[in-house]
Amino acid sequence: MSRLIFILVVTAGSVILGYGIRVAIMRLFGAAPDALHDISKRGKQFAFLLLFPFSICISFWKLAPPHGPLLMLPVLGAAGTIAGAFAAWLMIRIFGTPPRQAGSLFVCGMSSNFGILGGFVCFVLLGDDGFYASQLFNAFVPIMFFAFGFPLSGMIGRGQRGFPRLDSSLLKDFASAAVPLGAMVLGTLLSTLDLPVPTIAMRLSDFAIPATSGILGLAIGATLYLSSIHRYFQEIGLVLVVKMLAIPLVVVPLAMVSGLDSVMGGVPMTAAVLLSFMPVAFVATIPPAIYGFDLDLANACWLVSTAVFVVLFPVATWVVP
Repeated sequence: MSRLIFILVVTAGSVILGYGIRVAIMRLFGAAPDALHDISKRGKQFAFLLLFPFSICISFWKLAPPHGPLLMLPVLGAAGTIAGAFAAWLMIRIFGTPPRQAGSLFVCGMSSNFGILGGFVCFVLLGDDGFYASQLFNAFVPIMFFAFGFPLSGMIGRGQRGFPRLDSSLLKDFASAAVPLGAMVLGTLLSTLDLPVPTIAMRLSDFAIPATSGILGLAIGATLYLSSIHRYFQEIGLVLVVKMLAIPLVVVPLAMVSGLDSVMGGVPMTAAVLLSFMPVAFVATIPPAIYGFDLDLANACWLVSTAVFVVLFPVATWVVP
C-alpha cells in the first residue's frame, strides 16, 4: 500500500501541485507570466536530458548486459508502439476522423509513456530489475516515434497520402530522443568493463528516478490548460481503447511466449505486462504544436488517459508478486 501511495503522490500529486501553482499565479497577476513557462521548459529539459539518462546509465551499469530472453524486451516495446499506431490509424479510417483531429489521435495512439512513467512505476514496484526491464522495453521507442511517428502524423494531420518525409526541423528533437539510448549504451559498456559502480552514484540514481517523474509532473502542471474535454469524447474513447485493449492484446501474449518469466525471477515479464497499459506520453503533444493540428485534443487525451491510469493503477498492482 505504501508503494502505491508513493506512486500516486509523485505522479498525480506533482501535476496537481504544478497546476495549483499556475492557478495561484494567475489569480495574483491576472495571467501566467512568461517566466513560468520558461521555468517549466527548463525543468523538463533537466529531468529528461540529465536525471533520466543518469538513472538509465547507472541501472545498466549495475546489471549484466542483456542476453537471452531479455533481448525480447525491445522487440515488445516496438511491437506495442506499432500496435498503437496501427490501431489508431484503423480507427481514424473507420470513424472518418477529420485530418486535423486525426493527426492528434494518431500520435496519441502511437506514443505511450513507457520510459519515464513506466520506468518509475516499475522501479517502485519491482526495484532496480524492474527499471532496467522498462528501459530495455523502451529502447527503440523514442527513435521510432521521432523517425516515423512525427512525419506520419504530419501526413495524416494534413490529409495527405503517399510516403511521409522526415521534416528537417525534427532533427533537434530526434537528437534529444537519442540521449536515453546513449545512456543505455554507456551503462552497458561500463558493465562490460566490470568497473564497480560508486555507492554515491547508486544512491543518487535511486533518488533521480522518482525525482524525474516529480519534476516533469510539476513542469507539466504549471503550464496545463484544461480544455473542453467534452468536445472530444469519441476521440478520447478511441485512444483509451488503444491503450487499455489494443496494445495489451499484442504485448501480453508475446511476452508470455518470450521466456521472460524464466529470467530475473520473472520481473521482466511483470514489467512488460505493466508497461503494456501505459497512458499517452506527453511527447504526443509536440507534433500538433509543430504541424498545427488539434493540440487541445492531444492535451485532452494525455490528461484523461493519465487520469484513467492513475485511477485503475491499484488494479494493475495485483500482477506484482
